[in-house]
Amino acid sequence: MKKLLSVKKLKVVYDSSAGKVHALRGISFNVKKGEIFGIAGESGAGKTTICRLLMGFMEKNAGISGQVDFNGDDLLKLNYKDLYRLYGRKIGFLPQSIASLNPLLTIGTHITETLKKNLKIKKKKILKKKAIYILDALEFSDSRQVYNSFPYQLSGGMNQRALLAIAFCCFPDLVIADEPFTGLDPDVQNRLLETVRILKDKKNISMVIVTHDLKVIEKICDKTAIIYNGSFVETGETKDVIKTPLHPYTQSLIKAMPENGMIPTWGFAPGALYDDAGCSFQPRCPTGSKEKKKHIINSPASVGNNHYVWCLNVKNQESVKDLL
Repeated sequence: MKKLLSVKKLKVVYDSSAGKVHALRGISFNVKKGEIFGIAGESGAGKTTICRLLMGFMEKNAGISGQVDFNGDDLLKLNYKDLYRLYGRKIGFLPQSIASLNPLLTIGTHITETLKKNLKIKKKKILKKKAIYILDALEFSDSRQVYNSFPYQLSGGMNQRALLAIAFCCFPDLVIADEPFTGLDPDVQNRLLETVRILKDKKNISMVIVTHDLKVIEKICDKTAIIYNGSFVETGETKDVIKTPLHPYTQSLIKAMPENGMIPTWGFAPGALYDDAGCSFQPRCPTGSKEKKKHIINSPASVGNNHYVWCLNVKNQESVKDLL
């Protein structure tokens, strides 16, 4: 499959009164057409920064380096007008909170305004027909009623599906999702995940989903990256990363899942002001914390089919310098 999104050596550093804040430390990944790529990690690891950067929401005090290639265009080099044309039509955004919905607008207005802006459709009948179509696709029992409803008239789960409708209504090539299924009961979450999977398969839409919920990753993502303190520590096919985790941090996240006893990771993550070339997880690592010498990891170890681990204690099957 063709690469739709290619991120190479992406770094983000913020200027602050306390010093340089290192949000991303040189991450790289690819997303193919029709593929769902998941990024999981603790709060503060850099997940939301990835979403904000891909959507062009970065603050002025952010220093950005690297390359973000989308369908042949480097998003970091495009001007505002070119980016504006991409977002909504080619790249959709699925936010975490239903507070993103305007309480003064109906769900139908949210969708038709998105369609009008991105598809340049002016006729109200066509706009309404397309909006009802996407609501039907999301399996609302009464799409016309939802179309005419305000957010406060719907349940949390229905509003979350409404956000899905807005993000997918133009059938973009890529959807960026920031913790989109957080705080939902399991039944609602499962229905939403199944709906996303159906939409993705029917329209061959790619997604980048960032979340702290590994169950979401396991259920819907084709490939997964585990992020820690602004760096990837393990990437690969989701089944390999979740079922056979090799980095000690990934293993700790698996152990922290409710069904595995909710065993917390020992110690605390370093602050974003931390800028050491060594392994930032070493102070919390069961093996690395016993060693006085700082681990310097220049490249990941290849441990299987597209499975990479940034850990010196993992047996190398093949050393690689560049994932791309």
